[in-house]
Amino acid sequence: MPLGPLYFFAEYGNAQVDTIYPAFHQLLLLPAYALAMGGYWATGGISHLSSTWPYGMHDVSLFFSTLIILSNLVSALMGLAILYIAWRFCVPHQSWAWTGILMAALSGVFVYYCRVGNLDIPYNFWWAISLFFLWRYFFDGAVFHVSLFPAAIAAACAVGSKDQASGLVLGAGVAILTIGSLAAPRFSDRFRHAVRFTFWMLVFYTVVAILPHPLRWYYHLQYVLAGKAPTEIPRTVAGEWRIFLVTLDWLVKVFPIPAIVLAAAGAWFLFRSGQGRQFWLLAIPAITYYVIAVAPTRVFYPRFSVPLFLPMIVLITHGAGFLAQRLFASPRRTLGWAAALAALLMLQCAFSYVPVTYAQVFDRKRQLAAELPSVLPPGSSLLISRMQSYNYPNRQVYDAYKLMLLPQDPIMPPSRHAANLFHPLDSGVRYFLLGSGNTGQPWNPIGKYPRLTGAPVREWRYPAWVKNHVLVPCIYEFALYRRTGPLPVE
Repeated sequence: MPLGPLYFFAEYGNAQVDTIYPAFHQLLLLPAYALAMGGYWATGGISHLSSTWPYGMHDVSLFFSTLIILSNLVSALMGLAILYIAWRFCVPHQSWAWTGILMAALSGVFVYYCRVGNLDIPYNFWWAISLFFLWRYFFDGAVFHVSLFPAAIAAACAVGSKDQASGLVLGAGVAILTIGSLAAPRFSDRFRHAVRFTFWMLVFYTVVAILPHPLRWYYHLQYVLAGKAPTEIPRTVAGEWRIFLVTLDWLVKVFPIPAIVLAAAGAWFLFRSGQGRQFWLLAIPAITYYVIAVAPTRVFYPRFSVPLFLPMIVLITHGAGFLAQRLFASPRRTLGWAAALAALLMLQCAFSYVPVTYAQVFDRKRQLAAELPSVLPPGSSLLISRMQSYNYPNRQVYDAYKLMLLPQDPIMPPSRHAANLFHPLDSGVRYFLLGSGNTGQPWNPIGKYPRLTGAPVREWRYPAWVKNHVLVPCIYEFALYRRTGPLPVE
């Protein structure tokens, strides 16, 4: 994803590539990428522009690494904005918002996606902005052009970033129809506002997602309608019940039980205090998100829980504040309650934030690059397998060794950059390096890789306590073998 904007324009004439995601976020990154390219050009890093490797750059890997850092920084800033918007919704318990905000900020799932350049944080950022303006419409009585109109624009940007946001946006339309507001007390008013919201959302979606490349968007639509999500769950009533249970199981892993109890207390507070409409504005989009993005595909990964962090922050905050007022009102009891919540957050940090952070800081790619020369002389031929293209070894490895692939071991996802790292296959290659054979999540294997036989030389693996508590795709391990059998060349 971080190099998506370059790929979008480099292959602009080929409408059938880069069709998995809509175009908006890729285009949004272009100004930052243009500044980076201008700076690299000014410092002499680019002699000319070319469509072939290395694209006229003196150090293309360094430039691409800079772009990846920029895209990651954008995600981090968007993640902070989500936390801020959630805080705005926490009245009258904003003094307890540290509980909900830190519960999210110390979640390995949330913080991981704030550190990487994929689309899960960007589309939720735009949805948070849309929800901010919806909140003004429902609870401040703001008129259409300063509430639902900007909400529609942000909703279009959310869906234009990733299609999963369509479930959330559908929930916005349902909420406008069903939840009364100061601006639309009658159903006829709500119906008119829902129609106008939908109209402007579709107009701006056309601008940000379709017009940049209409034919590619058409192929993207075909990809979405094809329903290619990998699942073994059948499209039956029993299958839908099964994916519902799978979803609940993952949500309990992402959100610890005490956090769910606090959120339930927060929901109770909203209904008890006559603010049930706030709960429904948070809950209805989550429900329609499940109906649109999860139930039909019968797939749920931990990253699918990212849209729930904002409502969970709000509900956890209300739960913490409500219980403090009802059960721990005296200063001493309030202090004890705050200490208990802090202890809960420390557990969240230890069992969620720390394992993910350890996996990212002590990246086995870097360890491999540092230690490989001690067991394999630089300049040697090295066959690699059981890796996706974004899991190939770092630059220090592919600069120092002659990397090779078997003919039946494709580069997936396709990458022109990765294709230029490899040398022609040498049938006498003596060593091979195996990756994890998955997407970075041990429970999600991919592909049927060629069978290689060899004697183990060295492994680069994470401690079990890290792997057992990481729910995101950052567990990439390696193992070096000395080949003892023939190459399975087809």
